Amino acid sequence: MPVNRLILKKEGAYPKTYIPPVQGRKIDRQKSALWKGNEATPFQPLPMIEQPIQYLIGKTRHYSWPKGAAITGLGDGNITEIDVDFDARIDTALLKEKLVACAKKGQAVYAVVAIMGSTEEGAVERLSEIPEIREELQNEYGMPFLVHADAAWGGYFATMLNPEKEKSGEPVDDRLDRSKGKLVPSLCLKKDTEEDLRKLNEVDSITIDPHKAGYVPYPAGSLLYRDGRMRYLVTWSSPYLSQGSSENIGIYGVEGSKPGAAAMSTWLSNSIIGLHPDDYGTLLGEAAYTSARGEKTKREKPGEENTEEEYPKDGKSFFTENVLRKRQHIRTHIINKDNSEIQKDPENIKLLRELGSDLNINAFALNWYDEDGNLNTDLEEANYLMKQVVDALSITSPDIKPPGIPLFLTSTKFEPKLYGKCVRRFLNRLGVKPCEEDMFVLRNVVMSPFPTQGDFIGHLMKEFEKVIIAKVQVCRERNKKDSRKVKFLVQGNTKVFLVLQTSFHWATLRQQVIVVAQLDDDLHKSYTRLKADYPEDTIILESEKEIDLEAELKKLESGSTLAKETAPSFMAKIYRKEDQPTPTTYKGKVTITHVVKSRPLNSIYRDLEYPSKFMPFYLYGTKEEMHITHMLLKAPNAALSASNVTFREILEEEPKEKLGKKLEEKLGEDADVQLASGLIVTLSKFPEASMQPFLTGDELRKPESEYMLPEKFPFKSQGEFEVEVWKDPNEPE
Repeated sequence: MPVNRLILKKEGAYPKTYIPPVQGRKIDRQKSALWKGNEATPFQPLPMIEQPIQYLIGKTRHYSWPKGAAITGLGDGNITEIDVDFDARIDTALLKEKLVACAKKGQAVYAVVAIMGSTEEGAVERLSEIPEIREELQNEYGMPFLVHADAAWGGYFATMLNPEKEKSGEPVDDRLDRSKGKLVPSLCLKKDTEEDLRKLNEVDSITIDPHKAGYVPYPAGSLLYRDGRMRYLVTWSSPYLSQGSSENIGIYGVEGSKPGAAAMSTWLSNSIIGLHPDDYGTLLGEAAYTSARGEKTKREKPGEENTEEEYPKDGKSFFTENVLRKRQHIRTHIINKDNSEIQKDPENIKLLRELGSDLNINAFALNWYDEDGNLNTDLEEANYLMKQVVDALSITSPDIKPPGIPLFLTSTKFEPKLYGKCVRRFLNRLGVKPCEEDMFVLRNVVMSPFPTQGDFIGHLMKEFEKVIIAKVQVCRERNKKDSRKVKFLVQGNTKVFLVLQTSFHWATLRQQVIVVAQLDDDLHKSYTRLKADYPEDTIILESEKEIDLEAELKKLESGSTLAKETAPSFMAKIYRKEDQPTPTTYKGKVTITHVVKSRPLNSIYRDLEYPSKFMPFYLYGTKEEMHITHMLLKAPNAALSASNVTFREILEEEPKEKLGKKLEEKLGEDADVQLASGLIVTLSKFPEASMQPFLTGDELRKPESEYMLPEKFPFKSQGEFEVEVWKDPNEPE
């Protein structure tokens, strides 16, 4: 709609016009009409529009919406995204609140978009409420706007509606009766989904993709206008397209010339199959039934938790009496039953439709129990399970042969910034601790009505279950908090510090640990000799036997030092990392006497982003020998350490809490105490976010790398950096 048609009642509601500083003479002729005052010159830029016109849409929108806004000149910044509700649909209360706010401040709105079948979840938004909101806004504030239905996925599901019976007053929900005796039953839509699809006749424009639920080959998309004149807003004529009397559709829209094959295939499919309840409606109803059966089977499989069911709405009471009753009903009357048995009980069909997607897209999540029956509470580990399952059931490289994959799954992710309370409830139902990490989600789309015959779904689910069980075992192994051989980097001369070789992939090693250790006399002599003979080499200390490091560290109170007789100890060997493949080792007893840092690295303790302004390290040691180790704030990451670092005057001033000109002078007599607890050093001119991800060990081992870090990698021996030193606000543990 042209801007000059978007007129608001309130005085001063017209947006200010921006005129580009071009065509000076034309602007000069019109300056008395468009400019206030005589101070402006023909080439002086005018203020930008203070309240640009908005396009309102839910946060689960397709990526093409901001892309289209940018292409058309509206600007992707003028797409206002509204939070979604628990069902991943636009929150109509928040939508109305935003529209009222726009009306009160005189900010026009181009349109509101209702997504009729979201790409990721198949959610149909409450279109039944949006026209009423528009009417209210227009009557009270004089603010009209267009309503567009993005029914690219869900448009064809309108064929499941029966307008003739609605007009005659006959009951519409007869799909179960019409399904009796058929090989594949047909499932009706949810009541609210039917209500919303019926409102398609009240919108101003609709997008429908026949290559989705229309079963037409890709690409076949369509745009429908209530008022055909709207197409002239995106019309560009061309002489070579204007020959003859027939209209050429290539002049409409941004695409240009369009192939006719997609249009013909759409026409042919629509003509042969038909756009009525007994035509496309039955086909999609049967696909919806198959989708629901597969969803219920996945939901009730042992060993994993599927959390998509809609009740209870508060997302808290997982196992109420009502929920348990329905779960048992699914196990008894639906799973492993053929279609004829399921149809005998209307409660089965009602339950199938009550749960799951609005259409035929199933988005679901898995979680796992450990060997003791404890449910995993770490989202990262639930994500790991689902990623492993998807990788096993998809083609991840050209070498994989499709016939070897029993079924194919795709995946997506639910981002907290987009899904808000919807994903928070999903996390709650999954049984994991709330966090701001993206949630990995499995998804499948059921298009065929036939898999419910011959227990084909049962066969698929058995294959699916095999993969899940195998991957759950992988998760259990990597999350066992048991004894394991551990490796440390050794630093220091007079006082020995051990830095744990961390791993995000093993629970026992999923922590950042720096301790003070005492080596027995023989081992210390061997270590000292290695340091003297190979000053540039890395010395590794490895436990001889498996140890429970977490249990050993708990023997030491937070930041305390124990007597040698009572401190945790173990037998270990030391060797040079560079002395491979069969290094010379020296064995002896190691006693941990003090914990400098012991921080868990589970996902809930890590940052969402890498540091954007600096690169942080722990600083520890003694006044005579100071060492640093990279703080692992986000995964993936790299273990970077340096021994015997020195500080010269680095700051001319002492702003705020930063340490002063000389570190040793500033710390004073308290230096050893502060270093024993660990300080924080940041490389001021090296923002970590811009450098991540660092090279992995596998990449460094490639022949072309020559086992060397890249030339531009900042953290190297003899490197010199401008740093800031801070006190660590956290306790050592």
